[in-house]
Amino acid sequence: SPKRIDCLSLLEEMRSLSRRIEIGQAPDVREVLAHADEMALYLILDNVLNNARAHSPERSVIRVSCWYTRDNHGNHVGVTIQVSNKMKDNNENQSDVKKRKDNPSSEERLLHQDNLSQGMGLSIIRDCVKKCKYKFDAGPEGSLFYSTLRLPVWTNIHKTEEIRKNNANNAKKQFSNSKDFIIACVEDMKMIRKMYERVLIRKYFNKKSVVLGSTLHEAKCAAHCIMKAGCHACILDQNLEYGSDCVYGTDIAYQLAELKFKGLIYIRSANNDTMDIQFYKEKGAFGAMCKSMTPAEIRDQVMKDLTEQKNHPTRHCAGYEVGVVVQTQRLSTVDIALQMDHRCGFIFVSMVSSSPSSQAPDMTHDRACMLAD
Repeated sequence: SPKRIDCLSLLEEMRSLSRRIEIGQAPDVREVLAHADEMALYLILDNVLNNARAHSPERSVIRVSCWYTRDNHGNHVGVTIQVSNKMKDNNENQSDVKKRKDNPSSEERLLHQDNLSQGMGLSIIRDCVKKCKYKFDAGPEGSLFYSTLRLPVWTNIHKTEEIRKNNANNAKKQFSNSKDFIIACVEDMKMIRKMYERVLIRKYFNKKSVVLGSTLHEAKCAAHCIMKAGCHACILDQNLEYGSDCVYGTDIAYQLAELKFKGLIYIRSANNDTMDIQFYKEKGAFGAMCKSMTPAEIRDQVMKDLTEQKNHPTRHCAGYEVGVVVQTQRLSTVDIALQMDHRCGFIFVSMVSSSPSSQAPDMTHDRACMLAD
């Protein structure tokens, strides 16, 4: 769904596609805001840049620029993103072309492995543009080939400038140590896994972070892999589909709870109403993330929760964050503590043995239950 997109930040993230990409922007322009679907925009730009790389000389520069389109009165009426690259010489020796195909450079091999869209061409770009109702033009001009994408402008620009600046400064101070944290992401869609690897982990988190879910076996073993990696947090897609087989993120969360995972567990799902989130927590999750969250928003949420957990240590019972003890009663050798979740306002019961010799039941998962809202 369309949302506020900072095109300059998006282009900076996509610079990792190739060392040949240069972002040409006026130094006084800090942001260019568009109203667009982020995933569709990723897909379109990924294909445009891949085409520019494939159809330009190997060491030539690919220039990307972004600006506001204005009307006669100077008002912002649209956003333009333009990619320009040199075209290959038509008289190039065919043996040289075959040689490059047979022996691609290390950069070409890296791009082939990491490419989100797996080489989809200009026709796919036009299909995405048509579906999202954007405008796209591509064609040569002199020795250069231009690909121009036009997007709707985000209309609340001036009001958000000061907020964006303050948020950026606060985020820089608060989350400067995010590279110290290891996360795990479990996802069945190849495109999302690549986004996790290439943007979320490479840019924000420790390089020891892992991305799982490429196969059914990997999804089933995810809990043990996460424990082995020593992760501080993990993001689990709720529906991991492999043909007729399906693994649920809540099943992995439950396994992690059984293995006494001490980090934060998030369920990534399109279903995030109150009852859904309650169900995720019952299965061992700390919270939920919607599918429209950007890599930066995911980083901010994870680091915010990790920081709060560090500053206000709490215990987790089957996914519930238990904070303030409201009332404690003694029944034989077992203490029953009524405790309040300070985030959600829920009341929970936890049972703790008061005697080392008592045979209290094993309550690794069922030791917490909701009594009241």
